[in-house]
Amino acid sequence: MPESYHKPMVWMSYGSFEQHPTRKKEQSDEQYQNRLTMAKERRMAENCDEMSLRLQQSGQLRLVKNRKYEEEDHGSVIAVVLNGAIFYIIDHPRCS
Repeated sequence: MPESYHKPMVWMSYGSFEQHPTRKKEQSDEQYQNRLTMAKERRMAENCDEMSLRLQQSGQLRLVKNRKYEEEDHGSVIAVVLNGAIFYIIDHPRCS
């Protein structure tokens, strides 16, 4: 078995609304502007994409998966990410 098979794998993901949130019905203009400002400062999508690239280039990992989930935010993405990660691990088992 190749030595690379024993290297760890990383699953990274984020929702598209984490960096570009939509306005919630109950939000005032000020609240929405605050959300937009915070999302812009956090750079969740950019940070995830940049980290994924650095990890891939490091050569220390067998596989790096980075996925953006459209129309999901930090809370709503949890269920789909867990589901996707489980199947990812099943399809890419580690050597025991």
